[in-house]
Amino acid sequence: MLDLIKEYGSYGWSILPVKPDEKRPYMQNWLQYTKERASTQVVSEWFTHLSGAGVGVVTGKISGILVLDVESTCPEPIEDILRKYPTNMVSRTGSGGYHLFFRYPPNRGRVSNRVRIFDGIDLRADGGFIVLPPTKHPSGGRYEWVSKGMPSVFPASILEAEAQPSNPSTETWISELLRGVSEGGRNDAAARLAGYFFKKGVSSDIVEALLMEWNERNDPPLPTSEIRTTIKSIQRNHAQDMLGPVRVEFEDDRAAAEKPKENTFDLIRMSDYIKGYGGDGVMWAVEDWLPEKSITFLVSPPESYKTWILLDLAVSISSGLPFLGSARVNQCGPCVIIQQEDSHLGLTERLALIANARMGNQLKLDSGEYTVPLNPDLPIYIHPSRLLRFDNPKVLEELEKCIAQIRPRVVMIDPLYSATSVDNYMAQSAEQMMVLKSWRDKYGCSFIIAHHSKKNTDPDSTAREDAWGSQFLNAFLEAGWQIRRSPKLQQNQIIARRHSKVMGNLPSVTLTFDISTRYPMQYAVAVGPVPGAETPSAATPAQSDIYDILKTGNLTQAELVSMTGKNKSTISRQIKQLEVAGSISKMPNGAYQINPNDF
Repeated sequence: MLDLIKEYGSYGWSILPVKPDEKRPYMQNWLQYTKERASTQVVSEWFTHLSGAGVGVVTGKISGILVLDVESTCPEPIEDILRKYPTNMVSRTGSGGYHLFFRYPPNRGRVSNRVRIFDGIDLRADGGFIVLPPTKHPSGGRYEWVSKGMPSVFPASILEAEAQPSNPSTETWISELLRGVSEGGRNDAAARLAGYFFKKGVSSDIVEALLMEWNERNDPPLPTSEIRTTIKSIQRNHAQDMLGPVRVEFEDDRAAAEKPKENTFDLIRMSDYIKGYGGDGVMWAVEDWLPEKSITFLVSPPESYKTWILLDLAVSISSGLPFLGSARVNQCGPCVIIQQEDSHLGLTERLALIANARMGNQLKLDSGEYTVPLNPDLPIYIHPSRLLRFDNPKVLEELEKCIAQIRPRVVMIDPLYSATSVDNYMAQSAEQMMVLKSWRDKYGCSFIIAHHSKKNTDPDSTAREDAWGSQFLNAFLEAGWQIRRSPKLQQNQIIARRHSKVMGNLPSVTLTFDISTRYPMQYAVAVGPVPGAETPSAATPAQSDIYDILKTGNLTQAELVSMTGKNKSTISRQIKQLEVAGSISKMPNGAYQINPNDF
């Protein structure tokens, strides 16, 4: 595989990893690679760390190729197609179809993707993507080369037919696509429909509503995030291709007083609620670390690599490379960093060091005598003015506009106290921060909030109450990372404990940092087990230890606090959760017992 990837790279192709047993790139923000190719080092990192990944290529001008995608159901024999459109580069797909590779035509501005350009044949062009050998198809078959010679120039006859103005009376493809399509043609169909609607002057919100309804007819439907990403991409391309100024819609402020206010309290039917908010359980944006669409707190004492961890996450999410060098990133995309504590100089140095260490962009001058690091242009957005306050409605309004425009995967706020009113920290922060959950639901992003732990925290403590304002935090957060230093570890080591309200407690790990900000600069992180600690095979519910202790005999709350070493409020909360579940009950003498039907 690695040898083939190097060979594909030598063709000048924009290469991307493919999800195992799927036909789409690992990263959801892969459209950035339709404009620029990933460096050789980044490609090597992808295929070194992403176990089981297949390989694919972005078609179009970026790779210098156009591909005719011949489905296995095409009524015309492949021999007849090759006689009409000969080329020496052909692969057989895992489903039994064929890919016919052609050189991108010279002096051509843009060639659009086309679904069903002929019966059973699609055109993969600018902004398209196909899978390459030897990737495994979801059906079990593998992609393989039939002929790997020089591709021919794309047939001019097809380009001329594509350039002909469409006749509305003959646009039967619209009604065909609107009936729904099967897997393999959904992305191209979405792009083609979006382009058609934008050319008709339909606004983006209406296009999204139409495609969301259309998507329900597909078998199976595309993820909502992919539909929205496709719409944004087509809208950008449409704006670039327009002649003259782009039309901007605005509201007349003179009518603002007459315009009725939008409802802020809404109700939806159960079926719509399940369709809009349901899922298949916990979805990890970063495997075993960051749940998708969550409010996560990172709680740590000072000087515990807190900012390094956040910046590492930003580089990983925005690039698709593994977090901390090992945790798979499932949801790639832009990141927003709101860092209101450290100096800008220190922040830029750390961010550049991590990005260069991970992506390895280097410019060599004079036959390698001088090496200059090149900072990669990742979709990371930093707020330099440090104006975020949860009690400032204008700032929150402007932040929401930024989130709506950028659609980040993750928004990082560091530290919490910098965005709250210290005088009224406990009284109003909870109410003010509820806006984050509203944005989380509306824009599908996650929020990570860095927070300081209490002074003199026990390094072996597992209690989440060690954080300042713990009752508020535990009611608000949905997942958390507890960072601890320990005298049992080296100065460059910390312990990270992870928990989620859905998944319970995850195994604690030790992070070992190898950092040098002087030449030769270095950034690396090793993830390992906590010395002397048992590593559970899987995440366990947070209440399971209490339940297991009660199996040995009936105990009071005070006795459970003493035996577990947990905070009293933690034990009280977990006891209530077990009572609500019907697993335990309180006896007349104040002790708790496991209900008989639970044995």
